[in-house]
Amino acid sequence: MAAALLQGVADMKDVCNVVSDVFDSMFNATFPRNCHVKDLIGKELHFFLLHQALLKKLSEEDKQC
Repeated sequence: MAAALLQGVADMKDVCNVVSDVFDSMFNATFPRNCHVKDLIGKELHFFLLHQALLKKLSEEDKQC
């Protein structure tokens, strides 16, 4: 939407509300809870496994000392 058009209707509350709703529908999204949880678990599990492997490696190096 052109900036000049938005400026022209800025004082019209009803038009601003409609434009706001349109922008909200364009730029807001819903993310199902089960997908969010699956993604979060995957990221945390990757982080945990990566650190667990690092700790194991450090522990093995300590045994060599």
